[in-house]
Amino acid sequence: AELMLNSDSEMTLVGGNFGVYHVGRKTQTPKGTITLNGAITNVPAIYFAGTVNVNTNVTVAKIGGVDTVQNATNLTYQTVAPGFTNGCGNLNLGTFTVPDGATYEWTLADTNAPAGTGYDQITGTTVTFGGAWTVSLDVADFTGTLDGSEVFTIIDGTSITDIGTPTVTAPGTGYRVG
Repeated sequence: AELMLNSDSEMTLVGGNFGVYHVGRKTQTPKGTITLNGAITNVPAIYFAGTVNVNTNVTVAKIGGVDTVQNATNLTYQTVAPGFTNGCGNLNLGTFTVPDGATYEWTLADTNAPAGTGYDQITGTTVTFGGAWTVSLDVADFTGTLDGSEVFTIIDGTSITDIGTPTVTAPGTGYRVG
């Protein structure tokens, strides 16, 4: 099942076991605020354009979208994917932990465009890595060329600890993390 919420005003969901949340308009334009209260579990994915307040523990397989997650320390996830399926985005998670075994679905679309438009970026204040993690590279909509000198800041934070070396999965060859 899928729960799609379209509103420019604030909404609150209290507890439950739902399908996929689509908060906003399935666009890159931030709209409205949603507050998650109560034990919300077994959610396959939350995609949003706007602000999500996570006031209590929320377990989700995948979180994606653009704009801001407030109280991300209450959020348990396995996959994070800034933006939507139709483009890149910037996802602000504030203070958060990348859990052990997590996957970052990172999209590169245009080397000449900034973060959030040309490629995905997660921003935060305090970012902690809880163990091994994977960057899954999506270049399906890539335009342009790469000469090997490009640097993309895919996670930008005031304090980043225990980043380790992620595993990179990508189509083709020639990618490296450094």
